[in-house]
Amino acid sequence: MRRFPLVVVIVAVLAISILGGAGTFSVFSDTETSSGNVIAAGTLDLKVWNGTHWVDDPNVIHFEVSNMAPGDKVTWKFKLKNSGTLPGNLSFKFLNIVSHENGLLEPEIENGDVEGEQVTERYTHYKHSSDYGDGELWDQLSISVYVDENDDGEHQWYERTILSKQFTDYSSTYSIPNNTYIPTGIVLGPGENVTLLMEITFKGSGFILGWDENWTSYGININNVAMSDSVEFDLEFKLTQTD
Repeated sequence: MRRFPLVVVIVAVLAISILGGAGTFSVFSDTETSSGNVIAAGTLDLKVWNGTHWVDDPNVIHFEVSNMAPGDKVTWKFKLKNSGTLPGNLSFKFLNIVSHENGLLEPEIENGDVEGEQVTERYTHYKHSSDYGDGELWDQLSISVYVDENDDGEHQWYERTILSKQFTDYSSTYSIPNNTYIPTGIVLGPGENVTLLMEITFKGSGFILGWDENWTSYGININNVAMSDSVEFDLEFKLTQTD
C-alpha cells in the first residue's frame, strides 16, 4: 500500500491549525486622558482716562473752547489703555462735523461770507463754492497730534509726531480725511497705555490778495469770514486686533 497521500493530508491539517491560531495573539497597550480642555476668545477693550479712572463710552473726555482768535492754540490730552487680552493697532477719526454760522457780522459780510456757504480763496472775487472753502471755522483750523511719551502734557521735540499741522476742511483738498480712520502706528499690548496730545490752532495768517474782472486789486481776510463761527465734532478712537 502506498502512504504518500496520507502524509500530504497531515501536512495540510497542520498548516491550517497554525494559521487559525494567528488571530489569538495580543499586544501591550496603555492610554492617558487629557480632560477639562477649554477654548476661550481673547478681548480688545479700549478705555480712556477721565482724570480719576479708566472709562468707556459715554463717559469719555468732553472739551469746549470759546472766544478763540486767529493764532490761538489749544491742547487736549487723551490717555488710552488696552484693557483686553490681545494686542491692537490704535487709530482715530473725526466724524459728525457740524459748523454753525451764528449769524453774520459786518466783517464777515465784507469779506464775502454768506449764510450756509463757504467762500473760496481760488482767486475769484467773492465766489462761493462747495469744492474749496474757507468760510467756516472748521476751514480755519490746523491739527497736530503727538505722542506724549513723558506724560507731561506738552510736546517735546523728540516725541513722536502722528499729524503735523494738517489743515481741516470739508473738501478733499486738505489732508485730514473726515470719517476715515487715521492710523497712529501705535500697537497697544494687553495692559499697555499711551498718551496723545492734540493741538488745534486757529490759523494766524489769512489774507488773500487777488484781482476782480476789472483787474482791480482786492483783499479777503479769510479769518474774518470765520468770525463768531463755531464747530462741533466727535473724535473716535479705535483698537483693531493685530495680525
